[in-house]
Amino acid sequence: MRKAIMLAGVIAGMCSLCVCGCHEKKVEKGITPPPAVGGEKMLWSTHKERPAWLQTPPRTEGEYYLFVGQSEKFAIEKGAKDAAYRDAIKQAGISINTSAASSFQKLLANHNVESQIIDRTTVSREFEEQLSKALIKKAMVKQYYEEQRQNKSGQDYWIAFALLEVPMSSIDEVYKNVAEQTKESLMKDYETAKDTKAKEQLKSAMDAFDEANERGFNPAE
Repeated sequence: MRKAIMLAGVIAGMCSLCVCGCHEKKVEKGITPPPAVGGEKMLWSTHKERPAWLQTPPRTEGEYYLFVGQSEKFAIEKGAKDAAYRDAIKQAGISINTSAASSFQKLLANHNVESQIIDRTTVSREFEEQLSKALIKKAMVKQYYEEQRQNKSGQDYWIAFALLEVPMSSIDEVYKNVAEQTKESLMKDYETAKDTKAKEQLKSAMDAFDEANERGFNPAE
């Protein structure tokens, strides 16, 4: 009987160790930082400290453009991660579209192309449509950062951040495609134009998009 009791004690001790071991393994998946400011508790996060890239503006790294997206508060982790990804895609689209529109505008100005010769809105819209498809196909999340918090009312929620990588080559391809397509459209107008000045302006516009195709996309311009 005494042996049975001792054996039961050993088994209980082993079970206790197993439970502790499992608990420790679960904690290793993320870090539980000190309580957050504002009366909220930080229950769990993927990093001991918030990564520096959370506050970094769009930038280049190697052969990629990097963009950061942030979610709102979500009841489930997946909802926060998906929202962070969508926001990163949105931020990439806004930044790249703005740079491309500025680049095309500068080239046309350098070639002295008057505004009535070509519809800048149409060019920007075509670039935006092709860019959206390229981002969905080529952009990848390099890293997520997540937090699980508890607000003052005792409700748990998740927020997430996504660091998005966009291959430079994919944006360059879109930029050159739009430049080539726009030039082809201008060529049709050039062939049917009767006015000498109009033909000169159309030729200048074609030269501008030729230059765009040769130089490729450069967000620093």
